[in-house]
Amino acid sequence: MSNELLDRLADAVVSARVVVPPITHIELDDVPALNGKPHADGKTVLVRAGKALADLKQSIRFIKSRDDVPVGIDRLFKTKITILTGGGAVVSTCDDASGSLQKNLRTGRFDQQTMPDAKTDHVFEQWLMVQLSGHWAISNVTAVVLPKARARQCQP
Repeated sequence: MSNELLDRLADAVVSARVVVPPITHIELDDVPALNGKPHADGKTVLVRAGKALADLKQSIRFIKSRDDVPVGIDRLFKTKITILTGGGAVVSTCDDASGSLQKNLRTGRFDQQTMPDAKTDHVFEQWLMVQLSGHWAISNVTAVVLPKARARQCQP
């Protein structure tokens, strides 16, 4: 993947012209739309907004500044809706990033500074979800790593 193509992809994600595919492990269709309307085309679309969007943009800028591209697999498991209110929801999930790496475009080598380690490759996350234009949006992400107790449930 060239730097130009990575720049175009990052710009499309940041500007929301490209939306990350919906997460299939969450049965959000079981959650009623807060505005009383069905989901667009029967599909649930997750987007980022607010602090979560700002954090994503910062992460993409950092990766681009190092000429890195993400490679591998980032697996979510034990995903469930833990709180549902009239104004939003909280989704809890475990994130297995042990197969997710960053590869430098110039050298073709994996970036040693971003390699997952035993404390950060399995993370407990909570996503604060809100309704945005008829879709669920992640407005904030809280990540918990070892040695905190909530991260233990996500360890292999």
